Amino acid sequence: MGSPSDGLLNPGDKITKIDGESAYKIKRDEVFKKLRGPKGSKVELTVARPGAEEPLDVTIIRDKIP
Repeated sequence: MGSPSDGLLNPGDKITKIDGESAYKIKRDEVFKKLRGPKGSKVELTVARPGAEEPLDVTIIRDKIP
């Protein structure tokens, strides 16, 4: 709790793209590198959500994570 993605991502969601680039088979540390950035900058995610027919596009505004 207390992260920039609170309320945007749900348990079971799978990030399929980060800023338009496929997240398929990338390593966990690579995911974190792509998600990190300057406070206030945006990162665009495409998410596969269980039960949703189509992938969801989500924009997260980066913040300091405690």
